[in-house]
Amino acid sequence: MTWFIALSWALSLVLLLLSVRWGVTYWRQQVSPKLVVQAEQNLAELLIFMPAQQLVTGVLVGILLLTALLSLWMSVLTASLTGVLLLLVTPLIYRQIRAKRTYKIKHQLPSFLLQLSVALQSGLSLSAALTQLAKQQPAPLGAELRLMVRRQHVGSNLLAAAKDFAERVPLLSVRQFALVIELSDMHGAGQARVMAQLAHSLQQQLYARERMLSLSAQARLQGYVMGFLPLLLFAVLHWLEPENTGQLLYTEMGQIILILAACLLLCGALIVKRMLGQELNHDA
Repeated sequence: MTWFIALSWALSLVLLLLSVRWGVTYWRQQVSPKLVVQAEQNLAELLIFMPAQQLVTGVLVGILLLTALLSLWMSVLTASLTGVLLLLVTPLIYRQIRAKRTYKIKHQLPSFLLQLSVALQSGLSLSAALTQLAKQQPAPLGAELRLMVRRQHVGSNLLAAAKDFAERVPLLSVRQFALVIELSDMHGAGQARVMAQLAHSLQQQLYARERMLSLSAQARLQGYVMGFLPLLLFAVLHWLEPENTGQLLYTEMGQIILILAACLLLCGALIVKRMLGQELNHDA
């Protein structure tokens, strides 16, 4: 009976090791390359052209160093939970940076198209007008346009650069801009008129969107108030009765409770943000 139990444990261990080996092999050959490609595409949207492994390594080293510093002030368990929370929040930070960058480009594009239309009407070619206007545009749209100009200088055509711009910035207005460049490359007439019409259309869309945001401003303000109210209340209680809040700040169980409360507060903020109409921040 004993040898049968030992043989069962040995077979189970062998199967477990084989499963782990197969899982690691499948991850390296199938999943990991796809994740690397997706991560590098996400970085390219922010004009960060670097290997994804270097960025991930830098982020992990930074989180580990911060966790080690926090362990000097709080317990190891609490510092580890904080490090895990920072690791989970990192993609949210990236999405917020990407959303702000997209928002700025969407608001800068109509005025740039009007300037481009005027430059084309004055007799400049499309490439010359882009080269001249790219130097005058602020970031982040200016950085994208200057990248298009540099790609032309190294031998790429304008159409390919515009398509790459549309892939990096997932906006309908940018795709329309790339389509106008493609049509002008095929037919070569009416560029100034089409650019002006596109600029006026985008301005009307932005006006309608801003009006919708103004109508929902009160609801969004209530969401912000409900999100910051617990933090303000905790600060007031810590100022009035620091000995009571000290049990949350300086004990291991209290620090774990604060981390859980921060996670719940973050989840609540994300739910409220989606309920208020997150689709307003993105193009269809």
